[in-house]
Amino acid sequence: MGSLKNLILAGEESQKYGNPLTPHWPKEDLDISLNVDSHDFAIKIQEEDGYMVSRKEIIGKL
Repeated sequence: MGSLKNLILAGEESQKYGNPLTPHWPKEDLDISLNVDSHDFAIKIQEEDGYMVSRKEIIGKL
């Protein structure tokens, strides 16, 4: 899992978290997102009637 975490942290998108210029991207959100496989569901996002809608999707037991 360490190599996946390092790959994510090296990416450009992860740099906005915890940056004082982007306070709407708190570092805590990055920490939560790196906690891979901590829940038995995913958040599925899809467009419905012109809106992006997110719903919990069960993916199985851990």
